[in-house]
Amino acid sequence: MILNEAAASDIPGLVALVNSAYRSPRAMAGWTDERGSLEGPRTGKQAILTALGKSRMKVARPSSGTNPVPCIHIALGEDRDWYLSLLAVAPDQQGKGVGGALLEDVARQASESGIRHLRITAIRQSRDLIAWYEARGFRSTGETVCFPYDDPSVGRPLRNDLELIALERLLPSRSAASDRRAIFAKKRIHDGPPDDREGRTLMGIGEA
Repeated sequence: MILNEAAASDIPGLVALVNSAYRSPRAMAGWTDERGSLEGPRTGKQAILTALGKSRMKVARPSSGTNPVPCIHIALGEDRDWYLSLLAVAPDQQGKGVGGALLEDVARQASESGIRHLRITAIRQSRDLIAWYEARGFRSTGETVCFPYDDPSVGRPLRNDLELIALERLLPSRSAASDRRAIFAKKRIHDGPPDDREGRTLMGIGEA
């Protein structure tokens, strides 16, 4: 799988990917599914175009294809933390560690850039999604955000108690991240290359 910055040519594929992961009536229910809380498109071409113009989106593609399989949106906040959104994995690829591998790559890049926190908001009722993030080091900050009921771009709410909660993940300092990479490199030299099982574990393949 090849990781790249998203470009304007990726917009149709990104719209299809995000909508299938969160709201598609034809998709299998996965850890990003919001269909019990909202209906209608999760995003559209203009929203993705605006996101690309203001910040970054990263996509990964299988070596045999061109359509993105996972994606994630990254915005730099005024507090110098990275704010993540639109992390989506194609429903037929969920449960294979694809999203986890993408998230860990983002965390590595953030740490190497001196970023101390990754931050997200999630719908409080999306228990599977919140549990997925918690399993990867995110913790609730205790802050809540009112759900934007007056914003038609988020879709049509199916319940009147929706609320967003804030989660964050503390990242190691740049020096600590460098030290870990050096230790891992020495271990590989000493022990030899990892077998397929170890490599799959390191990349999160096979995990939820």
